[in-house]
Amino acid sequence: MKDNCQRNIDYIRISLTDRCNLRCQYCMPAKGVTWMPHEDILTYEEIVNVLEVASVLGIKKVRLTGGEPLVRKEVSTLVQMITAIDGIEEVSLTTNALLLEEQLDALMAAGLQGINISLDTINYELFKEITRGGDVTKAMQAISYAKKFPQLSLKLNCVPSMQQDQDIIDMVDFARKMDIPLRFIELMPIGFGKQYRGKTQEEIVALLQKTYGEVTPYQKSLGNGPASYYMIVETGQIIGFISSISHKFCSQCNRIRLTANGYIKGCLQYQSGLHVKPLLEAGISKHDLKQKIEHVIYHKPKAHHFLEKVTSTDETNEMYKIGG
Repeated sequence: MKDNCQRNIDYIRISLTDRCNLRCQYCMPAKGVTWMPHEDILTYEEIVNVLEVASVLGIKKVRLTGGEPLVRKEVSTLVQMITAIDGIEEVSLTTNALLLEEQLDALMAAGLQGINISLDTINYELFKEITRGGDVTKAMQAISYAKKFPQLSLKLNCVPSMQQDQDIIDMVDFARKMDIPLRFIELMPIGFGKQYRGKTQEEIVALLQKTYGEVTPYQKSLGNGPASYYMIVETGQIIGFISSISHKFCSQCNRIRLTANGYIKGCLQYQSGLHVKPLLEAGISKHDLKQKIEHVIYHKPKAHHFLEKVTSTDETNEMYKIGG
């Protein structure tokens, strides 16, 4: 389905939970987190009900996020339920990978096709500092295990926040060694992310040039997202950048979001959307639900305005509550 800006909306990101097994400094406080009540979280059946309607409207690609999605029980069951929906062509997952190795066999058997692994550094002590206690060795072990599934699309996502130049280069070298695409994700000015100034796309490209020599733009896309890519000429390695703020790509945005408590959002920034959970609990018909979701998609905001003062935004919310 196309929205009022003629963008083809075919992709939905679904937050399964606001809970996480890490406490990354740019995402969460160290303690005192108020979680969503369990009764407010969408059940798997409710998620499937939404997707059955959304697929009729042209949604083909589904990404499961959190919080950390794998802290929720039986995620592989949900993957299997989603892959059975007519019209859904792709199901993928974003995870910090600490729980991935023990669940990957079941996820693959259920039909999972892609995993984006959030990994900001391979430095043990720095990882522990950024995540407030996380063990990077578990993530690296899971990445090695995931490489045993050649049919699985893997990507590494790195948020430059507290890293030094050498930490960035170490991530680039690790990605090349593992033969996994690496993307640098710009910090969003939401919640605790406002407190940090991460490295910009231009700063990282300059660092790559200083370290490896010639770096040139790479025009092909390596996934569903709106990343821009560069190639390190000497090695042929492709590095991606998702710079939502400094390099706005709203005109290409093809996604909507479904929060863990059942709120469909046309744009990450804005509060406007549709709270589907009470509608589902009240027994709304698929016909009526289709009309309401269609309205959200058609009226998807033209662009975010994070660098401007705009009313009715969701900036005070935390990223782990909205869905990364």
